[in-house]
Amino acid sequence: MVFRGECDFVFLIVILGLVESKEVIWRFDTDISNPDNWVDGKLAAGCKGVHFAAVNSAPVYVDRLTAIELTFPQDGEIYFSNDVVVEFKDNRKCINLKPLNYYDWYDPDSWRLADNNAAIPDKEKIPCRHDDVILPKLEHTPIDHHTYTTAIVNSVKITDKNLPFNNMSPDDNVVIMTDPRKCSDPYGCLCHDQPIFCPTKQTTQKLKCSDPVTPEEFCREICGAYLTYTPGEGPTLEQVKKHLKEFEADTYVSRVKNYLGKEVVQVVFSEKEYSGRSLEEAERFRGFLQSAKAESLHIYKSGNYYAEGGSGLSIVFGSLVSVLVFFGVVFYVYGDGSINVMVSRFSSGRGSIFNTPFFARFDNTDENLIIDGQSESGSILDIPKSFDNPMYGQSTSTSDSQHENPLYEVTKDADAEE
Repeated sequence: MVFRGECDFVFLIVILGLVESKEVIWRFDTDISNPDNWVDGKLAAGCKGVHFAAVNSAPVYVDRLTAIELTFPQDGEIYFSNDVVVEFKDNRKCINLKPLNYYDWYDPDSWRLADNNAAIPDKEKIPCRHDDVILPKLEHTPIDHHTYTTAIVNSVKITDKNLPFNNMSPDDNVVIMTDPRKCSDPYGCLCHDQPIFCPTKQTTQKLKCSDPVTPEEFCREICGAYLTYTPGEGPTLEQVKKHLKEFEADTYVSRVKNYLGKEVVQVVFSEKEYSGRSLEEAERFRGFLQSAKAESLHIYKSGNYYAEGGSGLSIVFGSLVSVLVFFGVVFYVYGDGSINVMVSRFSSGRGSIFNTPFFARFDNTDENLIIDGQSESGSILDIPKSFDNPMYGQSTSTSDSQHENPLYEVTKDADAEE
């Protein structure tokens, strides 16, 4: 087993016997014959031999090798076993290796579960104290530890060697101990005795829901729902697991600590391909918990499903356009009438009287009206008559000075009689 640290340390594995466990498999190795360590996962074309990546942080152990060419890393370690056989001949194969590096024990991405359940919390993908750990290849397991640590698990199985743990050499900085204990609480036990922190670098994925949620012990947001209630009241873990078998969505129940540090029973509903079914089933399950008198019951749900390719910006923009259209129609129908008039003016054709301006002014001439501009509209045939005012009717008097004021005319006639 390959471990790395800044100082000498002991990796302590304590074996516990708990009520129930799950298998957790280490994902990575440094075996150059493993296609998972090849670029693109397949043999390369246009080259010969075996070619290491330029930089490798984990050492590589070689016990046999056949190749016509070897390209060693610029920075890295390669160890050949005592009985290694290296045969230089053309076997018509070419392998380009990926960088072979260390991986953190406490990174959820370093582990693979036998049960591909989307509802399992990220921190519980790291081996819990009641889990069974499987290390596929002992010598090619690149586990990175920077400080002294203790990993408490139920059992450890190494698939490529049939050795009991007490036969492992102390030179490997590994001490194996057994400390059988049982979890007798029907509401479950915490996965880890000590707090586990999420890795700073996490994989990202596109979610097909609005307002995703982050259940306890998760390092990422999910589409789905989760419920919590106080242990000691309501259904036990076994009763919950039995009832969860009725649902199609992925489900998982465990005892966790919430953000306030209080221990609660958490039930997660999620889906590998989100459709919204998990939300409906979580609501149904809440009814079961209510009937079972679960205390301090809470449910947290993500938003509904939306099609792939949608984004938060498009949703906001679409909602804004819908609101503007709605209020525009309401204002047009029920709003100020002057707005409707203005709209009708702008929407009318070129022949409208509102489109082409004309100008007129009054003057002391025979016609009393001088037209400075002519309307292009055919609806007004005689513009001077359009400005006739009955209060100022034209007089037929032959006087030099024509006045259209009847009061003035009466005064003039009286002077003539005298």
